[in-house]
Amino acid sequence: MLAFCFAIFLAFGAVLVLVGANQDALAAALGIDLARSGLAASTLALGIGAGMALGGPLADRVARRPLAAAAIGVAAAALLAVSDGMSFARLLMHVFALGAGAGMANVLINVAIVERFGDAAARRLVVLHSAATVGAVAWPGLAAVLGEAYSWTLSFRLVGVAYAVFALWVLRVPLGVPAHARADSLAAARPGSRLELAAYCLTAFAYLGVEGGVTVFAVPFAADGLGLSPDRGRTAISAFWMGLLAGRMSLLLWRGALDARVLVVCGVTGTFALGLAALRTTTQVEWLLGSAGFCIGPVFPLLVALAARTLPTRPGLATGLVTGLGSLGAFVLPWATGAIGDARGVGAAFSALALGCAAIGAAA
Repeated sequence: MLAFCFAIFLAFGAVLVLVGANQDALAAALGIDLARSGLAASTLALGIGAGMALGGPLADRVARRPLAAAAIGVAAAALLAVSDGMSFARLLMHVFALGAGAGMANVLINVAIVERFGDAAARRLVVLHSAATVGAVAWPGLAAVLGEAYSWTLSFRLVGVAYAVFALWVLRVPLGVPAHARADSLAAARPGSRLELAAYCLTAFAYLGVEGGVTVFAVPFAADGLGLSPDRGRTAISAFWMGLLAGRMSLLLWRGALDARVLVVCGVTGTFALGLAALRTTTQVEWLLGSAGFCIGPVFPLLVALAARTLPTRPGLATGLVTGLGSLGAFVLPWATGAIGDARGVGAAFSALALGCAAIGAAA
């Protein structure tokens, strides 16, 4: 089970950076500006959120393996069917379907891990979500090589091949049995759980928005904001995700309780790191974004583990609410950040992302 989970999270990391890593090629091929680039990333995030929001409740009620196989198959088809001559509207359709399939599969796996390992799930989720960061670190450079040698579509299609394999593999993976919990479990939850869920949703909204915004605008930030080459921007995407990886793995060394206090620290330090980037006092964009990634790296896996435990009888519902509704942040913030960048420059856009980090700490 863990081998499959690690492999699919690795591919999910590549999915998260596909639009950002190919931003310049997509802009040239489709004639899109920063706002539309942000909209493409936002649409991917909206699809992920929709898949997670729907998949969470279904994880509590229906057979998980065939549902996961169908979801992964949708993601594979969306990736394999991209083409050089596609319109921008069709690109949005593909990335939404990709996000919906990948997001639903993701939440099913998260719920299965939390159910199987209980209080020990947080550290296992840290390792598995770190696989996503490895994929996100590696893929921008590979996408650049593939784009120069062949076409931007090849980096999409190779991930599609991986997802096609996962659609068959998941049929052999034990994802647990749904509890068929009562529909009124949310109403019967312990006092304060609704407030906790709302705070976790806001934290996820801010975190996923910052993660998506940094990923999609690292290339124009390097090129237009700092006067560097687009390749430096792609390297900065990898540095950001390497920072996320290091930040997540650092939790394995933490011997204290893994609770919301960790999220507060992440939000405060992330605000400082992205604030420095927005000031553009140095051209070392890789170090700036890598530091920001390290600061906020622990947020998402810890958030998933904490949220699932707020509703013990409906972990799928809790996980789906937090990750699904939180994913709206990855829809809203990159799009809004792109509009800010077009109007006031990419430095102002990164200032807005720093405020997103502040929201993480405030919600926690």
